[in-house]
Amino acid sequence: MKIFILADNIIGLEVVKFLKRKKENVVGLAVHSKKYQNLSKEIIKASGLKKYIILKKKVSKENLNIIKKTKPDVILVVFWRHLLDKNLFSIPKYGCINFHLGLLPFNRGTNPNVWPLIENTPAGCTIHKIDKNIDSGEIICQKKTNYDILDTGETLYYKILEDFKSLFKQNWQKMKKKNFKGKKQNLKKGSIHFRSHFKKISKIKMNKMYYPIELFNLLRAKMFKPHDPAYFIYKGDKYFVRINIKKIKK
Repeated sequence: MKIFILADNIIGLEVVKFLKRKKENVVGLAVHSKKYQNLSKEIIKASGLKKYIILKKKVSKENLNIIKKTKPDVILVVFWRHLLDKNLFSIPKYGCINFHLGLLPFNRGTNPNVWPLIENTPAGCTIHKIDKNIDSGEIICQKKTNYDILDTGETLYYKILEDFKSLFKQNWQKMKKKNFKGKKQNLKKGSIHFRSHFKKISKIKMNKMYYPIELFNLLRAKMFKPHDPAYFIYKGDKYFVRINIKKIKK
């Protein structure tokens, strides 16, 4: 089976290392443009490939042709920032397989580690097929991640990453054997968020009435160093807000 990989982040690195150890036929690799790269140098080195391509949000005809020439059976899309156009995800025989940091159909779209804390929805990770909509393709496998009142956006993120490592490794052979077939999602039961939603929750409105739990969840969900936490504006000045959550033993 010929595999092309679009990879970023620690999970992209783990996937590339795993496939290398398993001596899978990885025919090509793409990484983000410099602005969005995370561990790209390590990923390139781990792949052992002499050549790789850099893909921008709009994939050039030149890069599309490079991918087509490798004749991939499947493209693995691991922690990729940009949505893929049909002219890319329709290339491989078995389609493009996305690695999503949420328990689909809940929290499709951006920042899926944040919304479980705000909306009390399930958290987890999902490997699914890519179609024309956002994170709406057939689910191949997924794993639920447990979280509690002590978690922040940061701690939940790293919990999900750990579950992702085992999810892929434990299911890879099965995924291949079934030719990456999955189950259709029930999108009516799920949720979706965009970057604009995430931006809106960053600002605490000083004249708005919040339930205590609502404000508490918003503050902890936005805690993820080195990113800015939630903030409020007072007399023209901007103030960041972080909270300290500690369990006291009885």
